[in-house]
Amino acid sequence: MKQSSALPKIKRAKTLDEVAYGHIKRAIITGGFDPGTFLAEVQLAQELGISKTPVREAMRRLQQERFLVNIPFEGYYAADISVHDILEMYQLRQLLECFLVRETVDMFSEGELDDLQSTLDAADEALATGNPERFVDLNRTFHHAFDRKYDNQRISDVLTNLDEHVQRILLYEFRDQPHYFLTSHQEHYLILGAIRERDKEAAEHLVKQHLSRFCVLAGGADTPQLASLLGVDVPLGYSFGATLITEPIAPVFQQVALIHTPRDLDIPLNIRQLSNGSLMIHGGSHGGMDDRSLGKDDAEVQDVMRAATRVLPQLEGVKIIEERRGRRPLPQDGHPILGFSPSVPNLYVAAMHSGVTLAPLVGECVAIEILDDVEIELLEPYRLARFHRN
Repeated sequence: MKQSSALPKIKRAKTLDEVAYGHIKRAIITGGFDPGTFLAEVQLAQELGISKTPVREAMRRLQQERFLVNIPFEGYYAADISVHDILEMYQLRQLLECFLVRETVDMFSEGELDDLQSTLDAADEALATGNPERFVDLNRTFHHAFDRKYDNQRISDVLTNLDEHVQRILLYEFRDQPHYFLTSHQEHYLILGAIRERDKEAAEHLVKQHLSRFCVLAGGADTPQLASLLGVDVPLGYSFGATLITEPIAPVFQQVALIHTPRDLDIPLNIRQLSNGSLMIHGGSHGGMDDRSLGKDDAEVQDVMRAATRVLPQLEGVKIIEERRGRRPLPQDGHPILGFSPSVPNLYVAAMHSGVTLAPLVGECVAIEILDDVEIELLEPYRLARFHRN
């Protein structure tokens, strides 16, 4: 009589380096080791209760997968999460997932769509209860539904290889920007709704928008330094300026709200009186980057006040109650710099001299160009690419 076995197959036991690899990688993905954290082999071995050899093998493997970086003569560090890396990953995801959702819209049964609805509802609950790991797992389940349905193993392999890095990014962002995920998660419901309607164009557009990671760089005088982190050259300098607020005095202006002194004066000024009687005096160059810097130090601040007193003798002896010093961004050719970087397509640069004056209009234009995926003809003369044409 043949005996039927009630015993399961014995799975191959994991080696110590595989166990160490799994534990260390999980700690990196979930934020147990922040980006840039130094990881000492000896300490990790002690915490895991094993020798250094399997830890060393695990760390080599994690370096190959870009979770660790190895600096000669120093050791291993948890890899940084750079803006460049995030943009690269999301550009690839956008290409693949937009294709997948378009191709699979008609493949899902109503029952499968109901299952996806349940996945999103469970993710909702994870958000509400503050369970980021559960939310990210469900998030990935939703996104992988499309490559599973399309059944192209090579595409699935690419997305799976990206997946652990994406999880790390999501968990890191969840910790710092939990509010972002409320909006992001609602987009999943919109995508599912378009699929239920079998609307390929809408579903693809929603996925593209959902995976669009744009960085708007509006860093004022620091824009060139920030852009250089991505290898982008933004030809912009700056000059100094000072704004002084005086104690309240009797009304100075009768018929005008603001005066500008002639630009050919040694220190150009604009002066206006506030509703409480204080005067706001701004002094600084409105010219090129080589013009005199005003407001860089205490002596230059006093120069601004003396120049204002020559224009308005009523200021003699009036006290300054507040000083504001700043740097005025000055694009190389004097015109605003607005638009996507040619070398980093998801980087939108917004840098200009007249920030306060142009901010409402420029803010609306930037939002339209990014969210509606259009180019506003009015902004064409101000693209960053103009500085790099041959």
